Amino acid sequence: MWPPCVCGPYRTKKRLKALEARAALDGIPLTEEQLAAPERAKSQTEAHGEIESPHPGILGSQDICYVGPMKGVRRICQQTFVDTCTPVAICKLYTGKTAITAADLLNDRVIPFFADHGIALLLGGGLVVQDGHGSIVAGIGVSGAPGPSLDDDCAAASIADIEDQIAV
Repeated sequence: MWPPCVCGPYRTKKRLKALEARAALDGIPLTEEQLAAPERAKSQTEAHGEIESPHPGILGSQDICYVGPMKGVRRICQQTFVDTCTPVAICKLYTGKTAITAADLLNDRVIPFFADHGIALLLGGGLVVQDGHGSIVAGIGVSGAPGPSLDDDCAAASIADIEDQIAV
């Protein structure tokens, strides 16, 4: 398995913490620039919209973009999944932009990749809807239930209501 968060802002933060620890241990005073570095790094991260996650599988980003035409196939689109903690990106080409292609990327490439590395994806904010074969076909989230602790219960009840239609 790869080391968590080996790139970007995490590495900078880790180096700055190590510098502070070393300075405290050896009694070396830090310069003004070194003292300002953590705040500067934090503001740069926020300005660029970068997200840190503590370990792989916690947060992923998925998007689709138009790649271009291909001879014999008019339109090619690329579905991409990026784990925000690691330098891992998983892509697959499709001939259209649909929710099915998004689910297919997760089922075909993303979940097996993380499973092979012993990492379970954390699917928060709702429940997974699976077909009769265990493949993910959708996700459902509920907001506005009597309380946040009941959101998953309400989502599960909604899935149970349509279970006969998705068990195929």
